[in-house]
Amino acid sequence: MTCDDSNIGRLVGYFESGIKPKGEGALGVELEHFVVGKRGFFPVFCDDVFGSLAIVRRLYDELSAHSHVNPVLEDGVLLGFDADDYSVSLEPAGQVEISIKATADIGWIAVAYDDFRKRMERILVGGDLALVNAGYMPNGKAAAMRLIPKERYRRMLRHFASTGKYGENMMKGTASLQVSIDYFSEADFRMKYRVGIKLMPVLKLLAVNSPMFEGRSNSNCLIRTMIWNGTDPKRCSYPSKAFSDCFSFADYAEYALDQKMIYYPFGEYGGTDISVRDFFAGRNMSDDDVSFVLSMVFPEIRLKRCLELRGMDSLRLDRALHVLALIKGLFYNAEALEHVDGMLSADPDALEETEASISSKGWCGTVFGYDAKALADELMSVACDGLEGDDKRILSTFQSGFRSHNGMLIR
Repeated sequence: MTCDDSNIGRLVGYFESGIKPKGEGALGVELEHFVVGKRGFFPVFCDDVFGSLAIVRRLYDELSAHSHVNPVLEDGVLLGFDADDYSVSLEPAGQVEISIKATADIGWIAVAYDDFRKRMERILVGGDLALVNAGYMPNGKAAAMRLIPKERYRRMLRHFASTGKYGENMMKGTASLQVSIDYFSEADFRMKYRVGIKLMPVLKLLAVNSPMFEGRSNSNCLIRTMIWNGTDPKRCSYPSKAFSDCFSFADYAEYALDQKMIYYPFGEYGGTDISVRDFFAGRNMSDDDVSFVLSMVFPEIRLKRCLELRGMDSLRLDRALHVLALIKGLFYNAEALEHVDGMLSADPDALEETEASISSKGWCGTVFGYDAKALADELMSVACDGLEGDDKRILSTFQSGFRSHNGMLIR
């Protein structure tokens, strides 16, 4: 066995270790925020007196005073922490991210987020600041923002300057809602990945929340998609085999190994134009290497020990809960998955046509040949059939409002 075969096996083994026993299925939530001044809504520099570095330090001190909290440090600087119910970290220009521990209980997600939000707002009031959910920074320009002191981000910014025109916008100006879902087998991964591609345009429309771009009004409903596509197209696109009926863990491993190295955090890296595969030629990847390599690819659905749905704009929690209920009702119901997979036919050309349509027309556009509003309404009905209790109430209430307003955003 060659080292290349061994490294593919290491990646596949990592994915296999993420297979969960069949059950209710959990949702993991990551929600990013901008810290802005209440006057003008300009983002605050991360290293200001009341910047995000200082804010996260205050939040860490508050939580660690009465419970065990693990700090995340780089060169002695606190960049985040891991608490009992959630983790907090900083994105490249100081966007504040909360990552809520995976659970099947959407109500518990709301409770955990509410604790974070209230603590943050008590801290922010002293600086006359606000915590804002938006897909793109609500004012100012990305180039003016400073990076947090993290080597990964310095290297990425330098690399993306050579691969596209929007790398700086992506790193410094965007914020997202990311939802992770479980898979129960390789076949289940394959189905959920393929259905996820088909559903992502609707999920992105439901999460449209980028009224501004570089200080000006924005009419592109998929502005974050445009930015990611213009950052590093190969690294940010779906794997080429993702649309097929035989997409496998090994195919995703090949996709990750075919990317260019940006840097290497665990040893020497010459900075040459070399693929991940060639960088590790002649040696076996460690567990840390595997985690690092998988963190350096950015498709809208990313495979780790779960599937990360990454295409949605950052939202207020009340809107995010509607999206969570829809995802739960569709991805954790075998009949719903089969229904969506059979109903929607997708390939790279059809996806490109869909995104072109809804980026300019919003809910008046088409998704794989279907009217976007009608398709979203049908998906909500299908999802509601697989939900119970509060989860069903959250989605059905949202669906009623969606119908009465003829879609969330009409363009």
